[in-house]
Amino acid sequence: MIKKLTALFAVMIIILSVFTSCKKEPAHKTGWNNPEEPKSEATTIAEDTTADQQTTEANAQEVTIRFSSDKAVRVGDFQSEVYGKLVIYFQDDHFLIFDEYQERRFTIFAEGYSPSKTDGKPVALFDDMNFDGYTDFGVCYYKDALNSYYFCFMWDNGGRTFRYQLSLSNLANPDFDPVTNEITAYERFTTTTASEKKYTYTNGVLTHISSKDVVEEPVTDGAETVDANLQVTGSGSTATLILNANEISHSKWVCTIENENVAVLSSEYYNEEASAYEFRLTAVSPGATTVIFRYKSVVTGEYIEEIIINAITKEDMTLQIVVPE
Repeated sequence: MIKKLTALFAVMIIILSVFTSCKKEPAHKTGWNNPEEPKSEATTIAEDTTADQQTTEANAQEVTIRFSSDKAVRVGDFQSEVYGKLVIYFQDDHFLIFDEYQERRFTIFAEGYSPSKTDGKPVALFDDMNFDGYTDFGVCYYKDALNSYYFCFMWDNGGRTFRYQLSLSNLANPDFDPVTNEITAYERFTTTTASEKKYTYTNGVLTHISSKDVVEEPVTDGAETVDANLQVTGSGSTATLILNANEISHSKWVCTIENENVAVLSSEYYNEEASAYEFRLTAVSPGATTVIFRYKSVVTGEYIEEIIINAITKEDMTLQIVVPE
């Protein structure tokens, strides 16, 4: 009888061990685990020690993301000094980091990220942003014809996790110089005017060093500048905007609209006799948007002149054009 009980107990142990080994891998949660530690359900919530703590705490909630090859959009990859190759995906409003070390994935928040604000394609930036010898990364969350802004995440080797840095995420076109340990933000206002600001980043604090305005000579490559005279006509839900053009064939006016939910370019016409371009804007829904007209060389792609206006669709669906002074 004792032998039968012993054999039955042994069989139960074997069945239990098989069941445990076949247990489905848990969904990956927010945080970054040390590869030297075993896999577990443990979740690491990143703590922000900067002035942006309130913003981070609002987003550092425990979430469960199940990686889906159909839904995940690959953003980019880089070689980590600590983990080897890391691949970044975007899924369910979160960034997922794929660690090839043990094929593990972890997620970090991305409040306000929308691919539609970056031409529909996620773009990643990989650099040592705080000059500590470890590669950090940013993901572009807003991009227009002149400027790009990035959600920036820095590697904290002590905490073994990436931490969100709001202060860096507010810089336009950031550049990180490992020689001078300086960060340069180069915010363009037009194709020839910009503001250059320099910063240092020490102990988690971004410190402003200097600022200067930059004026560049336009690259025309032989194309003559144009008399940028704007005429606005029309009423109701459609407005007509007429711009002068030079008679040289390798330059033309082009139009871009920041928010096409407010107004759209409904037609474009070149009047050869008057050497003028005619653009018709049509209201879509109430709100305001920025419309940029640029005189562009079709040979080099460079912008020679530009005019920026505001198109406002009122509640009665009439379109108002405002030219900034």
